[in-house]
Amino acid sequence: MMKGLRYIKIMMVFAAVLVISVALSQRGSEDRKSLEDRQRRLKQQIALNQKLLQEARKNKEASLGEINLLNSQIRKRRELMQTIESEIRYLNRQLEANQKSIDLLEIEINRLKAGYAKIIYTSYKLRESDDKLLYLLASENLNQAWNRMRYLQRVAAGRRNIHDQLLENKSQVEISMKVLKNQLNDKQLLRDEKSRESLNLAAEKEKKNVVLTSIQREESKIIADIKKQQSEAAALEARISQIIKEELARAASRKQETTPKAREANTAEIKLSANFASNRGRLPWPVDQGTISSTFGRHKHPDFDVYTENNGIDFITTAGSSAKAVFEGEVSEVIQLPSYYAVLVKHGEYFTLYSKLQTVYVKKGEKIPIGHLIGLIKTTENGTEFHFEIWHGRTKQNPQAWLRK
Repeated sequence: MMKGLRYIKIMMVFAAVLVISVALSQRGSEDRKSLEDRQRRLKQQIALNQKLLQEARKNKEASLGEINLLNSQIRKRRELMQTIESEIRYLNRQLEANQKSIDLLEIEINRLKAGYAKIIYTSYKLRESDDKLLYLLASENLNQAWNRMRYLQRVAAGRRNIHDQLLENKSQVEISMKVLKNQLNDKQLLRDEKSRESLNLAAEKEKKNVVLTSIQREESKIIADIKKQQSEAAALEARISQIIKEELARAASRKQETTPKAREANTAEIKLSANFASNRGRLPWPVDQGTISSTFGRHKHPDFDVYTENNGIDFITTAGSSAKAVFEGEVSEVIQLPSYYAVLVKHGEYFTLYSKLQTVYVKKGEKIPIGHLIGLIKTTENGTEFHFEIWHGRTKQNPQAWLRK
């Protein structure tokens, strides 16, 4: 009875080891997949930045656009190194979990071997069929003979079970050792990649210092250009705020109407607003490819003594690129500024702004589907830069929280 209980305990421990091992492996695999996806996206972004930098360097004179690209490239390389380091940490945890599983399996194998040796010894004593028969015939009564027969059957079954379990455990150890070896190889590859990225990061910093040195003599002009851009952005914000105020007033007025046409329009607007809101974090980028050069909010320029307030985000993209609608809606206004065009699109209670356009492809009142071309992005001496905003009513939103990663 005690032997049976011990065997059951062994099996329970073994099962627990397997469950824990599998769970850790699956969780680690999911985490690692997420990290690998992030690493892949960062590498694609770095490759695009490199292409944009090559385009910017065709201009004989260094520019603010090149500095912005180099800053973006440095940020992306740092992010990539952090992602690689996170992946190494996950691998370390998996290696530790696998090693613990192997250690527990080997303990159980040793226990099973000890139990198997006892059963083999008992089987050896009863190896001859005549011995087994005499053992049964020597029973004092029928009940004892029955019990002795059951005992012999249990010995034979126990030997088979433990033998099978030993083989299974040994197989599991071999599999775990192979996984362990692969993980160690992956870890070394990641360390090598991190070293390469560290060298790349140092090279990018050196390039930036060279470009920065060459344009520092024009720092006052660059700061003046930044402030000019901020002035245009402030004028654009005032215009947008007024347009949205008027749109919201018209929507509020329409809600008071009881005509079938007004009710239909109100229902459509509510549905469109809900659909837009439900796509938070899943909206497509407004450009086919590009790198984010400036993020939402107030920032100090990393290289110049000037602060900027960004109502949205800025992209640097390739020359000849067009802006695309991130969601279906209606063109609320086409705005002309001294240096560029901007287009405001209404999505119920939400609005998206597409700015720094050279040419506009849409007109006021036009209903457009998702992905519709809005306009050609303007290319200047600082590169091809595009500005994008999202508003909920009169409240500015951080576009990065809405766009697909």
